Amino acid sequence: MYDNTSSTKTLTARLVRYAALDGVAVLLIALAIYALAAGPERVFHPLLADSTLVNVMLGFGIIMAVWTGLKLFATIRELAAVNQSQGG
Repeated sequence: MYDNTSSTKTLTARLVRYAALDGVAVLLIALAIYALAAGPERVFHPLLADSTLVNVMLGFGIIMAVWTGLKLFATIRELAAVNQSQGG
């Protein structure tokens, strides 16, 4: 089904892209949790004092993390199929 190594390179590049997006999602979640725990008077940036923005950051970060996690698992499964079909 899979013949060439270009599909392996494509899948590896996709893995790196999804991992980078997951890093952004984790950063959003971490900042939102920090802002919620510290409270509006002790945050290091004025934008983190806005509870609506913090809640949106948390929600978007969680949705983004779940989406990238699903994409990562699907890509890893596809990469395993490619490697198995190539005998490696």
